[in-house]
Amino acid sequence: MGIVFQESALFDSLKVYENVAFRLMEEHISAAEIERRVREALRFVELEQTYDMRPSELSGGMRRRVAIARAIITGPEVLLYDSPTGGLDPVTSDTIVELIVKQRDVYKTSALMATPRLQDAFTMATHQFDKATNQLVVLPKGQRGEVPMSFLILRDGKVIFDGDAHQLATSRDDYIREYIS
Repeated sequence: MGIVFQESALFDSLKVYENVAFRLMEEHISAAEIERRVREALRFVELEQTYDMRPSELSGGMRRRVAIARAIITGPEVLLYDSPTGGLDPVTSDTIVELIVKQRDVYKTSALMATPRLQDAFTMATHQFDKATNQLVVLPKGQRGEVPMSFLILRDGKVIFDGDAHQLATSRDDYIREYIS
């Protein structure tokens, strides 16, 4: 399992390479293999040029992308995202959500995203990553992606909704209607 923390949680005393490689270094993997995998993870998030930089030299969005690289470095089956777009501008937020969908669709990784930003969740539900064009594409109305997607809404520590985007959009629950309006 990999985790992307809300504020990235990068080690500010370590370079990007060391942050991404941290878990692999704990597992005593060869230096050459660590190097290969770190470069591959940074290439996936389109930040290979940050290899020798420190987190303080990166923008907020770049730090989130490095955190995603660190989370995917071991090839986890499940990724947990804790409000990955919190505090980011809309364009950077879209880039982060695109990376989450790309990871989900290219590597078939289960993604659990906790977020108050409903638009991020709806983007995940209504788009898929097209490897041929290397971009997100909107799913035709009513069509689902290859990877199942559902919404959970919590209120007062209890699940009050569990369903797909259509069920969410047509919910008659007053709290849910207010939330999604």
